[in-house]
This record gives sequence, C-alpha cells and structure tokens, in this order.
Amino acid sequence: MKKIMMAVPAFFMLGSVAGVHATEAQIFFDLYGTYDVPDGQTVKGDNDLAQITVPCEASSYLRNVNYNLDPDQPSPLGHLTGVTIRYKANYGSISEGDQLHFTLHGARLADNIVKCWLTFYEYDGVDTDGDGIGDDSHDANSDGDHYDSLVVAESVGTVAGARTIHFRVTNNGTSYPSNGILYLACAEDNEPPLTSERSGIIPIRYKTMYNPVIILDELYTENSVYNKCEKDKINNKVCLTVTANACCPNTSMELPDLEVSTPQCFIDMECQFQLNMKPTLSVIDMYPVSLGSTDCERSRSGIFKCYDTSYEPGTKFVDEPSGDILPTKSCTDRTASSGYIVISNNKDNKVDDFLVLGSNGWSGKLEVEMYDVSGIYACSNTQVGSKLPYKALNFRDNKVFIDNNGKESGSGSFGDPADRILFSQGDKCRAVANVSTLSSCSATNSLICVPMNSEWKDDVYVGITGNDRLNWVKWGLTESLKIYKDAQLLFTVKMDEKARCKSWNCCYENEYGSAYFIKWEPNGSQFFIPHLLNNGLTYVKMSNHSCWDGDIYAEVWDEGGNFVNNVYLGKVPAHGGKVLWGNQILSKARALNPRIGTTGLGTFSILLTVGAPKRDVEVAAGDSRDGKGKMLPVYDAPFARNGGYRNAEFSDDFFEK
Repeated sequence: MKKIMMAVPAFFMLGSVAGVHATEAQIFFDLYGTYDVPDGQTVKGDNDLAQITVPCEASSYLRNVNYNLDPDQPSPLGHLTGVTIRYKANYGSISEGDQLHFTLHGARLADNIVKCWLTFYEYDGVDTDGDGIGDDSHDANSDGDHYDSLVVAESVGTVAGARTIHFRVTNNGTSYPSNGILYLACAEDNEPPLTSERSGIIPIRYKTMYNPVIILDELYTENSVYNKCEKDKINNKVCLTVTANACCPNTSMELPDLEVSTPQCFIDMECQFQLNMKPTLSVIDMYPVSLGSTDCERSRSGIFKCYDTSYEPGTKFVDEPSGDILPTKSCTDRTASSGYIVISNNKDNKVDDFLVLGSNGWSGKLEVEMYDVSGIYACSNTQVGSKLPYKALNFRDNKVFIDNNGKESGSGSFGDPADRILFSQGDKCRAVANVSTLSSCSATNSLICVPMNSEWKDDVYVGITGNDRLNWVKWGLTESLKIYKDAQLLFTVKMDEKARCKSWNCCYENEYGSAYFIKWEPNGSQFFIPHLLNNGLTYVKMSNHSCWDGDIYAEVWDEGGNFVNNVYLGKVPAHGGKVLWGNQILSKARALNPRIGTTGLGTFSILLTVGAPKRDVEVAAGDSRDGKGKMLPVYDAPFARNGGYRNAEFSDDFFEK
C-alpha cells in the first residue's frame, strides 16, 4: 500500500533557499513500443535500454516529419512508440522564479508546439528509492487529499521549433516535495493548455497526450552502405540535458543540484537491413582421364561425355533432393552452380520503430547483377561489345535464376519453379524483384518476402546447356537493396563479391581483385616454371593438340615474395601453338599487383595452367639472351583429383612430384 506523505519536513517550500549538494537531478523515461522494455516501464535516462531505436534507412525521411512521443499516436513509421519524460531533483529546492533549461540534442520541438510545463502529480508523486517511480504521495496544495496536480514551472518565450525549453518556476502558494517527480509536458496547437487541477476523489494522473512532439536531426548522414560486413556504429542520438540558474537578482548564479549535465538519451539509430553472400568454388572435371583414346569425333564443343559412370563427381550440375534440376551430360561438380545470397531484416531485434516494406508508401527492390570479374566474357550467349559470349549459360531454358523460396542449398531447399526470379542476358546479367516485409507476403517470380526479425537466404543457380564448353571464369555478383518512400529512393544497401563478411577459406583468394561469387575452374594442364626474366628474351612456348582452344592462366611470384594469382594470358588455339615472352607475362601480372618484379634482379616464377587435356599440351621455356638458345626448366605440376583446389599450393614441393 502506498504511504501518504503529509509531514512538512519531507518537502521544500517554494521560495526557500537552495542548499549546496554534489548530486545532480535525474531524468527517467517511460518507454513504449520497444523490444527491450515492457510498455510503460520506467527506466533511468542513463540506461542503454532507455531508447527507442529507429532505422538508419529512414534517417533522411525522419528529419522532415513530426515524431510524436505519445504512444497512442503512431510514429512516422507507423508504430505506437512513445516516451514520457520524468525529471526529479534529488537535493536542494526549486524556488519561485528559478529558471530550468531543458535542451534537446539531436532533435528540436515540432513547429506546432505552443507551450510546455513541468507538472507534479500528488498521488504516487514522490520517489523515495531512486527508481523514478512514485512510492509516496504528497498533498502539495494542503487541501486534505493527495489527488491533485500542480504546475511547478511553465515555458517562457517561443517553444515552436526550439531546441531549448526555458522554464520559469511559478509560485502558487503551494509546496513541492524533495524527490518529487515532475513530468515534461508540451501542448500542440490543437490541445488544451495544462493547468493545475484538483480532485477530491480520483487521482489526477499525467496524460501521455502531452508527451512532446519532436523533429529528429539527420542522425545518419549516409544514404547508402557498401560492403559493410558489420553494422555502422551510429553515435548520434536524441538526448536531453538540463541546466538551471537562480531568480533575480542573482540570475547568473547556477544551480548545480537541479542540473543534468550528462546527456540522457531516448532515441538512437541502427541499420535495419543487411546483405550477405556465400560464394562457391567448383573444380569442373571436363577432361576425364579414364576415357582412353578419344578423338574429336567424340567431343562436342570441347566436352567429353561421362562414359565412365563411376567417375566422380558425376553427371549432375546441381544435385538437389527434389531431383536433378540442372542436368548435364558433361562431367562437372555437383555444386558448381549454387552460391547463395542473404537479406537480413532486423535479425537481432535492435530496431524498435522499424520499416515495413510494402506498407505506408515504403517499398524495397532487390537488384542482382552477375558478371565475369576478369572482363573477358559477357553474361550472355552472344557477344556484347568486345566481350566474348559464354555459350554454356542456359538462358534458353530459364536455368539462370534466383530460387526464391527463402532457403539456401540443402535438404528441401528447391522452391516452386513458378517463383524463380530469372536473370536477363547482357554485359552483366540482371535479376530484379520487389521486397516485402509484410507478414501476409507470398513470394512470386517478382516478389521476395523477408519477414520481420529474420533473414531470407536463397540460391543463385547458374545453369548450363550441357552441350557447350565451360571456360574458366569467375562470376562476380552485386546485390543492391533499394529502399523507397512514395517512389522516391532514400537508401541503398549494396554488396558485391569483394566483401569479406565471413571467412570462406575455400572461396576467397586474398590478393588483388581475385574475389568471386561463383568460380568455375575446368581442370587442365599445369606446369611450374621457376625462372623467367622481365624482358623479350626469355619465353614460354606451348603447343595444343586438342580439339578446342585452351585458356591460359598463371600464378606469378617474384624473388621479393610479391604474388598474384589468376593472371589471364590469352588462349592457345586448338591444333596450334603460342609463345609468351617474359615481359608480356610480367606486364599482365603487374596490372593486378604493381609490386610484382619491383625488387631484386627482376626474376620471377610462374605456375601455368592451360585449359586443355594434359596429354595434348606440351610446354617448353627458353632464354635467348646473347644470341644463344638455352632451355629453362619446366616441371610438371599434377593436381589432385579429389575435388580439391585446382592450382597446386605453395606448400607442395613440385620437385618431389
């Protein structure tokens, strides 16, 4: 049962002399619409939980609209969030004429605010244990009950649009108790002014309709984020401080007992949406060893059929539990096609006043582009500008798509074909879909559903024809989530294959633009050449006796330890040959890593890969300086055929093979 506080020693009279104390006043907040605090619970202003969290994606929008802290009125984002502000002076007195200055940081009062007050409510109006919640009551106007309200201070001057509210303490011949709770109340132009009230029967209580209406500053000035693996720490918040000074004639005298110098924050900001991706690497066995003597009549477009059914990894491009969705007759990796992408929607429950895409004029759009990061091939069956066609991509049968059932590869992950989001061909192939976070959302081939406090993961399937050769390629991927309000673009979350959000050790190489989303590495012939020079006198000569052209790639390192991988050196034609000079190789390597060949004597080594059957490729290296021909050593570098990385690693000793 609440105690009734009537004794005079328990309060300070208006007009008494202020004491000197080391403890400042306190701010408390009653919060509504937050994940961390039940509605109406009172928390200290210096508590990290004492805040409504709004989304960074809406920062530029919120700076132009009224944010009503009344929990019975929807926020600009449509939720019943709110904050009631309580002020308590622990020591000293509040005297007639004293001035209290409540300053907002990160926000200002709305333009429709006409007056503000600090009001005391007798019933449960005294906090004796320091938690901001009333434990005792006090008869402030000495009328024999404790049900009334008392206006202790009112604003002076214009408050519309103000960042600081200047209050002057009034004297109504009444008393205000120590540890009494004052409510910060402000009236809009359509609300009645707040006055002292009396009630002999029912306690008068504070009405949240008088919670202030504010306009936020732009707490987050970015309108996009790019390759952010962790959310930005946004330090800007909406906070409150209080200063005080005495009445005349000592108006310059400060009253530290009534001040709150440490900002007490009640609105902060975090980003609601994040993107991620999981890349995949495929070693594609295009050249089975077990075929015996095979000629060009038994190869179509450079792909041998898998005559040996025991040969791993098999004949299925992607093997899903629901069946072979992308079958091919060529020998390929079972997981060669499927990396997945991720959209997270407030997964960690940090944003309280969240965006709902698909409601109140808010909408989202996911745009995904896939491209050859080396710039050699177009993501198309036909040539685009100077970029070569990649004929093996199966656009004709709609086999290049985002699955769109919200599950990554694995058991039960394959969705309804009608919901596939298809890629269109081009220099970069492109897929576009709207994004909804409504609980009633149902996925279609143009709509992705990402429920609140969850994430959407789905596979990007890159299907092949099965009849066209798979060239060595790294497919990069850019995913962009664009946030719109009333068709106006406000925010973009963007990520591509260069983001390092997780340590996918099998798939991310470490140097110089070598990241990818999907990587296809057809097995071929590999050779280790330990000694070349940066000139036009050392060379590598190769011949290709197979039925198709072979891509040439190199891993290059110099005597100073500088290194670069996946240097594209062109093609060696079918039934033809090619010569690569030392300075040509180093020039292409330097385009990816400018430090290559800049230390020591300019010597370098290469691990050469030719995309043609091993038995059909021959490589020699030479040095023609001083007009003399001298052969340089070339070592065979066989790769493991157990699904491992195609290129030999530095930990391998080529001389022992």
